[in-house]
Amino acid sequence: MRVRTFIMAGAVAAGLIGSAVAADADTGPAREATQYVAEFEVSGEHYKVRLTDQKDIDDARALLDSDNPGSLTPNGKFLWGVVDVNAPYNWSIDPDVFSFTDAAPEGCDGRPSWVDGPDWGHGGWFCPWDAVILSLDPITN
Repeated sequence: MRVRTFIMAGAVAAGLIGSAVAADADTGPAREATQYVAEFEVSGEHYKVRLTDQKDIDDARALLDSDNPGSLTPNGKFLWGVVDVNAPYNWSIDPDVFSFTDAAPEGCDGRPSWVDGPDWGHGGWFCPWDAVILSLDPITN
C-alpha cells in the first residue's frame, strides 16, 4: 500500500505542477523590460530622466505625439551624487519616484542647473513647470 500511496502522491504533485506551468503559459508573452531616457528642455537647459514605469513611458510617448509636449509637468525626487543618465549634472531623478502631473507645487519649480547649486532644498523634489519633452530613447543593455 505504501508504494501505491507514493505513486499516487507523485502523480498528484506532477499534475499540480503541470497545471501551474500551463496556467502561467496561458497568460501571454511577458512585457518587454525596456527602459527609456526622456530628455526635457527647461528655459534653454536640458536634463534627462530614466523611465522604468510603463505608465510614465506611455505618458512620455503621448506628450511627444501631442500638439502640446509641455502640457504635463515631470515631477520626481532627485538623488544627489547619482548621475545615471543625467550628465553633466551631479544629480538624477529616481525613476521609482517619478511621474507626470498636471499640477505641481511652486517649491520644486526651477531649472536643472539650480538643482546643482548649494541652496536647492525643496524637499528633494524637482518639477519644472515649463519643461517640454524633447525625446524618448530606449536604453539597450
